[in-house]
Amino acid sequence: MQLVLYNRNCLLSNFAEYVIIASMKRKQIIIILCVLLAVCSVAIGVQAHNEKKENSTEPNSITQLTETQTESEATTAQSTTAEAQTQGEESTSAGKTTAKAQTSAEAGKTTAKQTTTAKQTTTTEKPTTATNKITVTISVTCHNAVKYGSDRAPASGVIISPVSYTAEEGATVFDVLKAVSSSQGVSLNYDRPTYIRGIGGLNEMDCGGGSGWMYRVNDTKPMTACNKYVLKDGDVIEWYYVTGASDN
Repeated sequence: MQLVLYNRNCLLSNFAEYVIIASMKRKQIIIILCVLLAVCSVAIGVQAHNEKKENSTEPNSITQLTETQTESEATTAQSTTAEAQTQGEESTSAGKTTAKAQTSAEAGKTTAKQTTTAKQTTTTEKPTTATNKITVTISVTCHNAVKYGSDRAPASGVIISPVSYTAEEGATVFDVLKAVSSSQGVSLNYDRPTYIRGIGGLNEMDCGGGSGWMYRVNDTKPMTACNKYVLKDGDVIEWYYVTGASDN
């Protein structure tokens, strides 16, 4: 009986120890599980926080990218606007230059037209200058000296045949006689332009005391010295030799 009681007490003692040991292991397991659960919770929380942070960063990046693109587009637009303005200014400058060139061309045409008009005016004025010339006819004869028998007079009685001569307006009888005699190779003898002593080698007094040279214009004997008589266009001058007062 005692042995049975002893065995029962041993069994109870061993069971109590087993229960105690099992209880202690259970607590350790629970503690370990709690620690693991806490660690997992912390890890899950950290991961969730990181994911949230990454999600927050991506929109910011997208926003920054959008802002960068917007700024780039704005810069491009400004560059385009500036280029357009530059082209517009160049076009305006080109337009002004073209307008100026056209104005210069028109001014040149006007100047050329004025020059042409001036030339035409000058050409038109030439006949006016020509009207300052006069044309007269002159002749030198000595028929009376031939009748007188002078050996100094040509047999034809003509020293200078009637010839037309163009002179400056205001020319005198003496001017025309001197010019024509020189061109015809006829000698002219005079001390002064107011009085002619000889023409073609036939001089005064060669055919008597009353002989000498006289002139008439348009069949009229002017009472004026030959260098004082101013001619008109169309006048006819005749120098002739007389041997006396009755000769014509």
